Amino acid sequence: QTKHLRQTILNLAIRGQPVPQDPSDESASALLARIQKSTHRSKRSQSTSQLSSKAETPSVRFPDSWISVQIGEVTESIVPQRDKPLTFTGEIPWVTLPNFREGSLRLHFTCPRLGLSPSEVQQYRLRVVPAGSVLMSCIGRFGLTALTSEDCIPNQQIHAFCFDPKDLNGRYLCYTIMAQKQYLESESTTTTISYLNKARCESMPVSLPPLAEQHRIVARVDELMSLCDQLETQLTTARTESRRLLEAVLHEAITPAALHTL
Repeated sequence: QTKHLRQTILNLAIRGQPVPQDPSDESASALLARIQKSTHRSKRSQSTSQLSSKAETPSVRFPDSWISVQIGEVTESIVPQRDKPLTFTGEIPWVTLPNFREGSLRLHFTCPRLGLSPSEVQQYRLRVVPAGSVLMSCIGRFGLTALTSEDCIPNQQIHAFCFDPKDLNGRYLCYTIMAQKQYLESESTTTTISYLNKARCESMPVSLPPLAEQHRIVARVDELMSLCDQLETQLTTARTESRRLLEAVLHEAITPAALHTL
C-alpha cells in the first residue's frame, strides 16, 4: 500500500512540487555552467558528446528555473572491472547488489563484511569509489541506489557517480534514480539478464533544480518517507491485531459449547 505512495512522492520530487521555488536561488543553468567549469569536468569535456542521444527524456514537467540534463554531464562515473578479486584481506568494503535495500539510501553489510587492502586494489586493478558518491544497480534489478558513507569498491553489477557535494546533493540524485526505475528498465538491454551499459547509465535524464532547492526537496522527501515508515508500522500492527482477533473468534467458533459451560 505504501509502495505506491512512496513512488508518488518521488515522482512529485523530480517535478519540484513538494517545496516552493525561491527566485533568489542560483539558477540551475548557472549551476550547470559552474560544474562544467570545474577541473574534474573539464577533463571529460570532449567525452560528453559520447552520451547516448537515443535515450529519450521522459516527459517530466518542472519549474522554469530547472533544466534537464543527462547525469553524465554533471558527474564523473566509475565502471568497475568485470573480474572478481580472489582474496579479501582488507578494510575497503566490497559492494554487491545484496548490500542494497529497496527504498533505502544506505548500504547494508553483513558481519563480517568482505573488504580489500590497498595491495589487493592494485593487484586486481580495481577502482575505489570515494565516500559521498552515488551507487546505482545496472544489472537485473533497477532503481536500487545508495549514497556511500565511506570509500568502497563496487562489483561489475554497480555503476558509480562521483561529484563535488558543493555542486550536487547526493540524496537528490538517489531519489531521482529511484523515481526513474521504469525508465531504466525500458532502457536496459536483455540477453540472459537485463543490464544497462556505461552509455545508458550516463545518459539517464535528471531534472536539475538549483542546489538550494535540491536541499529543500531532500529535506521534504526525507520527512514524507519517515511518515510512510510510521504508516507501515501502524498498518503492520493493525494487521497483527486483526489476525489475533480472527484467530480468537475462530477458536471460539470451533470450541464445543459444552466446554464453555464448565
